[in-house]
Amino acid sequence: MSLADTLNRLEHRWTREERHDPPWRRWAAYDPALDIAPAELRPRLGSRDRASSGPILAALVELASRHGDHQAAELVTLALLPRMVDAERRGTHDTYDQLAGLLWEAVVTAPSPRITCLRESIERNVWRRKRILDRPLVALSFDTMREDRSGLRARRSDDPTAADAQSGHLLATLSDLEQRGDITAAAHRILVALAHGSDAASAGQSTAAARKQRQRTLSAVRQSPAVLAALTA
Repeated sequence: MSLADTLNRLEHRWTREERHDPPWRRWAAYDPALDIAPAELRPRLGSRDRASSGPILAALVELASRHGDHQAAELVTLALLPRMVDAERRGTHDTYDQLAGLLWEAVVTAPSPRITCLRESIERNVWRRKRILDRPLVALSFDTMREDRSGLRARRSDDPTAADAQSGHLLATLSDLEQRGDITAAAHRILVALAHGSDAASAGQSTAAARKQRQRTLSAVRQSPAVLAALTA
């Protein structure tokens, strides 16, 4: 997806929700730093001046990560994305939509919203997650792979031969599990996507809904001894 498409999609969703459910009064009541005119809040949020943007960013990230405020998460994503896009343009891949999704995930899972270097911490988490996704997958490891504040974790390898062999075994195992009825078609699709290093939402599905579906799938797998044994063999 192109940069323009990604930004337009995010902007359209934010504008639609802001009109349907204006968050400004609710945000102002939550933290004095957010008690400013909407037209002023967003430019200050995007500023690199820590004194100007820091308290606003901290309050919005706290709303997103502690209270599940998806509007706060989306506004922070829109504000922080342009600089990260500038950095990504220096690379070789057009992965703006993935970058936006990783940024949103880093915002809603931020462990310490009130730290001084919050913006830098979020950006580091995004690049770390992207590097993990860009590396070849060896196997899903349910001993080391979990859905937590650090996101999805899996064992990976820099050896292409080992990665191809073990990933092929994993995909065959997932196919066998679906054919036997041990996992559903939806669970098979999600696990295959994770095996390929993707956590993108399906068509018509929001990022938040996709994340919840992944969490439910992984939780169900961990609670099934037969499936867990097959995938960790």
